[in-house]
Amino acid sequence: EEECQTALQEMAKLAPKRDLEILTSIPGIGENTALRIISELGDIRRFNNPNQLNAFVGVDPQVYESGNLTAHL
Repeated sequence: EEECQTALQEMAKLAPKRDLEILTSIPGIGENTALRIISELGDIRRFNNPNQLNAFVGVDPQVYESGNLTAHL
């Protein structure tokens, strides 16, 4: 637990403050989660659109359409 807290404190020093402010402004995302998102994604501005971010993360949703049916897989 102590090592984890130390790592989070170091991450907070290195994280872009504006990105941290934006992420923590989202309901349900605290500093801990925001720091982890930043550490995993890096600079989110490198993605030109949400689809690129989804593909990077691995949650690229597919849409199946047939006649009157539209399903999100």
